[in-house]
Amino acid sequence: MGQQRLIDGDPAYLREVQYGDGEKLAARIELHERFSRNPVGWHPFLFDLLGLAPGQTVLDVGCGKATVWTKHARAIPEGTKLWLTDFSEGMLDSARDEATMRGVVAQFRVMDAQQLSFPDQSVDVLLAAHMLYHVPDRDAAIAEFRRVLRPGGLAIVATNGKQHLHELFDLVRRFHPDFELDAGATEAFGLENGAEQLSRAFDEVERVDYEDGLDVTDASALVRYIESMDLPADAVAQMDDYVRQRIEQNGVFSISKQAGVFRCK
Repeated sequence: MGQQRLIDGDPAYLREVQYGDGEKLAARIELHERFSRNPVGWHPFLFDLLGLAPGQTVLDVGCGKATVWTKHARAIPEGTKLWLTDFSEGMLDSARDEATMRGVVAQFRVMDAQQLSFPDQSVDVLLAAHMLYHVPDRDAAIAEFRRVLRPGGLAIVATNGKQHLHELFDLVRRFHPDFELDAGATEAFGLENGAEQLSRAFDEVERVDYEDGLDVTDASALVRYIESMDLPADAVAQMDDYVRQRIEQNGVFSISKQAGVFRCK
């Protein structure tokens, strides 16, 4: 089998396999929600940084399963005009289902971040979480973020650092040496180099780190995350055995996290 990647630069692979629907993403979200050390979860951290006010127009570019919004349905200010967009129609369907179930009022649109179908200066707050490293032309997408924001508007752009989940990826490589975390991830747009790229379009760019880690005590949850990488079944079975032994011996499988956001104006 050829080289395996969690993050692949092929748009068709991302749209149809990794993000064809919300199933694989759900397995990853579950691991973080159950075993993160930080008592303030990632999604509350993001939502608070948005600083929403009543009546604003809010655009989520690459909304995934809309988890930021479904977890804070009652906290979304009155009169918010919320637009949830994704380049995957299947993922957007998952977001629509989740939002409807949770009572989140939003508009949904399949959209390419490199060419946002919104007028100039029409958005008050923009969120782009863990998606820019997928975009072939990041400069074009960042310029679009700036274009659609009103004067005084805020963009929150989330990504990871080079050390994010490194114990997990070391584990995967141990049992499947052909695996690579695509160089188009943090090397393309990460905490270490994102500010420079965003500064080409924004006057103010502030990095805000999210301190956290994972202490996993349920092997099945970690294995479901690993399965979301589309790895060979025999390698997954070997990792399953290894993780279960580690947790039996130590009571926990600890994993580093390095994530954060850039606040852009």
